[in-house]
Amino acid sequence: MFHRSGRILILVVAAMLFANTAIACASPEIPSCFSSAGLVSGRPDYNFCRGQIQTYQDQGKNYIQCLQNDLNRSAEETNRIAQNYEWKKNEYETAMRNLNQAVNRLNQANAEYRRQQQIYESASQAIQQNLNAIVNNFNQMFGG
Repeated sequence: MFHRSGRILILVVAAMLFANTAIACASPEIPSCFSSAGLVSGRPDYNFCRGQIQTYQDQGKNYIQCLQNDLNRSAEETNRIAQNYEWKKNEYETAMRNLNQAVNRLNQANAEYRRQQQIYESASQAIQQNLNAIVNNFNQMFGG
């Protein structure tokens, strides 16, 4: 059961992958009443040759249309990818701006932290020195 489901899944995925690929365009065959040098030797049947020429013309139009369709699909895919690229590029640029802003805020916060740390250390040291002086004076005064 799983093996069969696995094959179906593979077929579905393959169909999705090839859904947007180009269809093989078949170029028309030169009418048999002509060769690379022109008319074949002898005198070909007019109606038969005219019918082959008409078929060649119709198949040629279909071939050109098929190639045009492939070209259009390719252009659409290229445009879709280009739009996706531009969107991702804009996302990247926005993310980089946001990252740079966050880095700037972090640098500012670190600078403020260092400033506050210096104030703390200076004040803490001053308080400790004052306390030591007060305790020493107290002990000298009261003999302790």
